[in-house]
Parts: sequence; structure tokens; C-alpha cells
Amino acid sequence: MVTYLKWRPWCISWGATDDEAKRELPGDGLVVDPDLITTRAMAIAAPPDAVWPWLVQMGPGRGGVYTYDWIENLLGLGVDSVDAVIPEYQHLAVGDAQHLGDSGPVITIVVLAQDNFPNKIARKEAFRSRIAVISNLDPLSFEDMEGMIAHRIETAGGAALSDLISGRALIEIYNITQGIPRDVCVLCDAAFVNAFVRAERSITPEIVAQTHAEMRKGKAWPISGDRKKGVAK
Repeated sequence: MVTYLKWRPWCISWGATDDEAKRELPGDGLVVDPDLITTRAMAIAAPPDAVWPWLVQMGPGRGGVYTYDWIENLLGLGVDSVDAVIPEYQHLAVGDAQHLGDSGPVITIVVLAQDNFPNKIARKEAFRSRIAVISNLDPLSFEDMEGMIAHRIETAGGAALSDLISGRALIEIYNITQGIPRDVCVLCDAAFVNAFVRAERSITPEIVAQTHAEMRKGKAWPISGDRKKGVAK
């Protein structure tokens, strides 16, 4: 307790850079005039689809919280963190309840949504008041996007990334999607279909641009909101 004031700032922004701690994140406006703001972060060298199974199984009576269980259990929360992905904990639905210990509060899953969700409920005060926790996955960097696409292709038994998508096509994909994982996956899937129809063995920038134009014309784009174009070079 004597050293509390010294290590408290570190605890509040554990793992986060100064920029991340100051940055406005989705959900920041859901609580008006909060008593405490914390931003904790972790860099994981893995694509989002490899991280998600670990996140979705979190919770008391499930996969735990991947922290110091003995501290959580001093409060009677009944936490036992696992060290593997558990298949039976991979399904989380609206209405599911998580009990914090035998006599603690109950957390209910209100909604699972895309990154523009906070903007959509900004004026729905009654609904906003029910939300206690929001988790956010930032867009991928260009390098991370390459890694995610390569990982998905490898998992599907495909060839090397460079054999299937040209470097310039990857830049076009990133400029359009801005690294939003869901957008990347949807655009790549449609581009592979277009390449197959055109009997092309790899995706070119022209195929990416054509695919994007067709999706916009058919109102199948944007997936996760409008993105500014032109980050990768």
C-alpha cells in the first residue's frame, strides 16, 4: 500500500503505449464522465482468427481470464484459467450469462458487433447503460495483413502467398480495406472467385479493383464502414 501511488499509473496503462493510452477507442463514449479510465494492451504475433478463440472462451466457469487466478479467487470469482483452446467454450451468444462467483453479479452478453457499433448506439441511452465492457481489435498493419492472408491460405492447403496474390495486389487490398480483418477476408474471397472466372492463376491489382467496384455496385461494400484510401505504397 505504501508504494501504491508509484505503480498505479503503470497498472492503469499496462502494456499500452502512450499513444494507445491517449487514443480514442470504440466504446469510450458509452460511459459519460467515468470515475476511472484504463487502457491495457497486448501485442500478439498472430492473426485475429487465431486470437479470437482465446477471447471468446474467456470468463468465470469457462476459460478464465489469463491473469493471476489466485488474486481473482481471493474475491471468490471462481476463476481457473486454461492454457488451450477449449472447443465447448467457442460459442458465445446474445443472452449468455457469466456468473462472477457464487454470490457476485451476473454479466450478460448484450451484443456481438462490428467496429462501427458504438456510433450506431450513440443516441440510445437506455441501451448504452447496459454495456459494461467493450473489447476492441485494432485494424491490422500491412505486414500483419500479409501474415493473416498467408496463414489462411496455408490453412486451406494453398500455395505460397506470392504465387497467388501479387505484391501490388496486396497493396490494393490494404488500401481498400485499411486492414480491417473482416473486410480483408471478404474482398480476398471475392477476388479469388473473379480470378477463377477469368482463368487467372493469381490475383492482380486489376482483379482487386474490379472486384471492389462490383461489390460497391451491388451494395455489398463497405462491409465495416467507409475507409479512407491510400496508406500502403
